[in-house]
Amino acid sequence: MDKGIEILSKEMVSIIIPIYNVEEYLEECLNSAISQSYENLEIILVDDGSTDRSGIICDLFKQKDERIKIIHKQNGGQSDARNVGIQMATGKYLYFLDSDDLLARDAIYTMVNIAEKTRCDVVMSAAQVFKKKKPKDTSCIGIECVVDVEEAMRRMFLHRGVGHEPWGKLYHRKIWNVFRFPIGKIYEDYAVLYKVMASCNKVAIIETPLYFYRIRQGSTMNVALKEKELQIFDISNSVTHFIRENLPGLKEYAEYLQLVTYLKTMKRILDGGFNQYEREQKIIMDYVYSCKKLLKRKWVKKSDRIKILSLLLSKKLFYFVYILGEKKNEISII
Repeated sequence: MDKGIEILSKEMVSIIIPIYNVEEYLEECLNSAISQSYENLEIILVDDGSTDRSGIICDLFKQKDERIKIIHKQNGGQSDARNVGIQMATGKYLYFLDSDDLLARDAIYTMVNIAEKTRCDVVMSAAQVFKKKKPKDTSCIGIECVVDVEEAMRRMFLHRGVGHEPWGKLYHRKIWNVFRFPIGKIYEDYAVLYKVMASCNKVAIIETPLYFYRIRQGSTMNVALKEKELQIFDISNSVTHFIRENLPGLKEYAEYLQLVTYLKTMKRILDGGFNQYEREQKIIMDYVYSCKKLLKRKWVKKSDRIKILSLLLSKKLFYFVYILGEKKNEISII
């Protein structure tokens, strides 16, 4: 911790950790939470019906640290677990930590100081992906910028330093007074985070990674799409419609995120066979054709432009290009 930075506040921060069958990673996660240099914490562990040793590990940690609060509940899914944590939280600020991920030691300290100094509703930090060994801890270099909500969301749509995941962000508690994660849905982050952000006034963005996101062994690469994952069509349409109606200046960025989401979905469909989900494949192709205008935008990633053009030519070519990109990304985080 930089001793030269004044501690501007000792406000309570509620770290909410939804937990389900993560015994292999949980101790490392919890150690990163209880070892935070910012000490005024309540660490809320929501054991969502784990059937492995996760619940026992939670109880053991509570014996070591009185700041830990635990609820053991029947399995209701990650959204339900997060909602229970929100309901239990008493802090001025909320922070979501997934139970297989890690925090930099000064993460909460840095974000609370920035939140108090700037009066931002949300402070977002970059995240660093890792697969095996935890990356070297980071020391914050300060605020990259304080931006209005449209600029923050534009960066989220483009995944430039920040995304629409709930973790990696410190929220003022008042934001979550009206919002909850949709229960029974997957892609709950996509479904709710843009609406949450739209309710903010200004946002601080830190370019230093303060959150370490673990890629587990046996990732979803080359795993065929399951039928329940088709919810992504309704969710992505809903978000894009919300942006068009409420933040029209971000319309094309929302359409681009929906397009990238559809490209990922098409690849997952093709993993199961080129004749799978023909109706959904047509929906994707129609949307890709309708978004050809986005190819002219300078902010479209080169890799996405290549995927779009390859899909317009051939599904087989698109599939080959997409797999090459996945393998390149897999190698980069080993």
